[in-house]
Amino acid sequence: MYRNRRRLWFERRIPPVVNDADATARALKAAGTVFGDRLRTAFPPSTAGDDFAYFAGEAPGCYVWLGNGPAVDGALHHNTAYDFNDDAIGPGVAFWTTLVEQELAPA
Repeated sequence: MYRNRRRLWFERRIPPVVNDADATARALKAAGTVFGDRLRTAFPPSTAGDDFAYFAGEAPGCYVWLGNGPAVDGALHHNTAYDFNDDAIGPGVAFWTTLVEQELAPA
């Protein structure tokens, strides 16, 4: 009766983010120093893709989720209604400076 034909294809544009084990261990060490028992490492699986995957394909890396609180009215980053939680700045700076100091420390 109806003769429809459709062609569908999937074009993968962003590869998955895969963390390097050593870089992850280094990031976790810094996070543990800064956040102590507030450190979270158990999250549900994520299908988030990011251009970081390209960087990690060239050099070992670890994608870090620092956390910024819950989304307000469902507005996550990349949304014009997103409201960055300024209270996250201090802990974020503490994490990154700790990681750099840890990496630059004499062996």
